Amino acid sequence: MRFGQQQRIIGRLAAEVLVAAVRDGMIVGIGDGSSMAALADGMDEVASPVSATVVPLCGGFWGATGGREPYRRIADVLGATAHGLLAPGLLDDAVTRDALGAHAGIREVTALWDRLDVAVFGIGGPSWSEALVGADILHEIEAARAVGEILISPFDIDGGFVGESLRQRTIACDARNLHLVPTAIGVASGSTKVRPILGALRAGAVRVLVTDLNTAELVLELADEASSGVEDASGRGGV
Repeated sequence: MRFGQQQRIIGRLAAEVLVAAVRDGMIVGIGDGSSMAALADGMDEVASPVSATVVPLCGGFWGATGGREPYRRIADVLGATAHGLLAPGLLDDAVTRDALGAHAGIREVTALWDRLDVAVFGIGGPSWSEALVGADILHEIEAARAVGEILISPFDIDGGFVGESLRQRTIACDARNLHLVPTAIGVASGSTKVRPILGALRAGAVRVLVTDLNTAELVLELADEASSGVEDASGRGGV
């Protein structure tokens, strides 16, 4: 199966899961990236509008992708109200992040992150570079053996969130709090996402995982290997 086709299938499945979870009065957070774009593409018209509030879970980052953001497209299909976050996701330093985050218009949106009923987000693999995060933060993330990221927040294979220096420069929902969201939906598939998915599950950030059967089986195999004491690819012993 070609990756593009697989991503479309997973996107449509994630859209079905999201629509089934959303009800009137809910606050719904939507992540960014290719998985969320595929989810937005996979949305079908709903039978009746849903009186929900839809917010992005992070500011814009990693460069412009063109077109309307996934959260706006999803809100349009649901008939819900979208609240935009006019801020970048990654800032040059913590001082700039704090100053921008104190703006009333920004706080109006970020305050809703503490009241989420549903959150849906992609589970990313390691995609950091010195050009994106700087040499010091890249070294910090690599030294911590991060295997993936959720909402610009890296984590290791054991589910521990790392990269505190990076977190201090981001405007994003704190992935460490996703375990508090009643319906937290993680979306990812493919062999490169096996280790990130396992780390995200161990972190408790995902209550509902949207993936394909082959990826799910590989995640279970990796978890079994770790529990048996087999070394993972990072060279560390299993848990």
